[in-house]
Amino acid sequence: MLVPLEGHNASTQYNATLGYRSLLASRTEPIAIEIGLRKPTLTPPERAQVNTVLLHWVQGDALLETFPVRCLTYAEAMAEKLRAALSRHEVAIRDFFDIDHAVRVAGFDVGGAELVRILRAKLAVPGTGAVNVSPERLDDLRHQLDAQLRPVLRPREFDLFDVNRAFRIVRGVAEGLG
Repeated sequence: MLVPLEGHNASTQYNATLGYRSLLASRTEPIAIEIGLRKPTLTPPERAQVNTVLLHWVQGDALLETFPVRCLTYAEAMAEKLRAALSRHEVAIRDFFDIDHAVRVAGFDVGGAELVRILRAKLAVPGTGAVNVSPERLDDLRHQLDAQLRPVLRPREFDLFDVNRAFRIVRGVAEGLG
């Protein structure tokens, strides 16, 4: 463990940083873990299969078997992702990448009535930051591209990402909230 689990925000959020020895780079690489306890779930959890993008280096198939896990519904997970993109105190490029990917690849509808209902409820939770889609926030995202996004994506995925498009999606959601 590089940084031990530590509570923040009156013990409603816990962060830690784990490390693993990279076989490719021959150095310790970090994995940031964030656990949020502040927000209640608004939809009943579901059981879904966990898949991996890790591939066996020789055989080319999945490195790990799938297994069932209890998780948020897709709508609630995406509402959380949008809440973070809209109101996180320190903007995170990963939120915008995930939203852009869901819209571009999976056809996710950011204007769906159920999503908007859940998102409004999440934004109303006391302690949630104000919605911020300012030009300064977009500038902060641009500064994170090479330092925080490029190292964790395959080159093709990075090349397909457009931070301006992602920001327009999130700004459109903010405008749709009225």
